Amino acid sequence: MAASVFLAGAWSDNEASSNADAVQRLTEHPGWVIFIEAVELQARQIQKDLMQRPVRDSVADYAAELGRVRGLSQIEEIAESVSENGKKASARLRA
Repeated sequence: MAASVFLAGAWSDNEASSNADAVQRLTEHPGWVIFIEAVELQARQIQKDLMQRPVRDSVADYAAELGRVRGLSQIEEIAESVSENGKKASARLRA
């Protein structure tokens, strides 16, 4: 997973393991589903807004909005990366 690369060495093994546990609890919470749904709604709204205006009006603004959509789409991937990073750290701690 590409997003996990930025986590390599970001935390000690103990911190990474603890952080993964916290993120797991977060993603298992009923509010997580609501949060992800809201994020997806926001991304779809941005995409809809982009389709309704010409790119030539402001290429920089258009590109920035595309970046927002991409960032919003990575939230679940980042949570998964924290979990994966923590699993690897836990394995190192047990070794």
